[in-house]
Order: sequence, then C-alpha cells, then structure tokens
Amino acid sequence: SHGTAASAHVPPTANRVGRSADRQPSIQPGARRVREKLAGKDLGGQDLSRVNLRGADLRHTRLTGAKLVQANLQSANLSKSFCSGVDFQGAKLGFADLRGADLRNANFKDADLWGANVDGADLTGANLAGTILHGRGEKTVEAQPPENPDAPPPS
Repeated sequence: SHGTAASAHVPPTANRVGRSADRQPSIQPGARRVREKLAGKDLGGQDLSRVNLRGADLRHTRLTGAKLVQANLQSANLSKSFCSGVDFQGAKLGFADLRGADLRNANFKDADLWGANVDGADLTGANLAGTILHGRGEKTVEAQPPENPDAPPPS
C-alpha cells in the first residue's frame, strides 16, 4: 500500500453563500426586521409590504415603483431617496427623514407621516388621502392649503 492520497477530501465551497457589495438585496414581504445595509441600494419595483424597516438607513436608495404597503418605516432615513410611484399605503413613516426625497406620484393613502421631515421633498402628484400629517421641519405637509392665509386664526 502506498498510503493515502495527498488530496483526500476537499470540503465543498459551493454551499457557502458569498455576499457581493453590489448585489441587489432580497427582502421578503413581511420580514420581521431588516438589518442589511440598504443606503444607496436599488430596491426599485420590489414588494416590501409589511416589512419592518424601523430606523433603517435608506439614504440615496432607489425605491422607484416599490410596494411598501403597511411597512414600518418609523424614524427611517429616506433623505434624498428615489421614491417616485412608491405605494406607501397604510405605512408607518412617523418621524422619518424624507428631506430632499423624490416622492412624486407616491401613494401615501392612510399612511402615518406624523413628525416626518419633508423639507425639500418633491410631493408632486402624491396621494395624501387619509394621511396623518404634522411635520417637524420647516416645511410641513398639508392636505389642503388654508383658504385665506392672511385671515386671523379663529378665536
């Protein structure tokens, strides 16, 4: 006998999952808590309904056309994110940072935006029906402008 072969058993590496920094994150609808780094990622068109993104860093993230129905985005940083056409129906966005975000044609029906900062955000064509609104920045979202801004407040 000549003994054992030098290359006896090499453990398979095919089962190891490598993560690429550029790879598009895959988040399942209803995920309990997302801890992945998402700033600057492309999540456009994904169904992120009921996902818990509370406090998530989503700065400069592309969410164009994504579905975030009933998602938890409380205190999330969405500043300068691309959210045109996003469906935020029933989402929790309380105290979210939406400064400079592109929110054109987004659906905020029945969403909670209490305390959200929308300074410089583009809300052109956004649906704000039934939305809970009170801003904390210099610019606050109002469903309808006051009838006469120069009139004294009712006593």
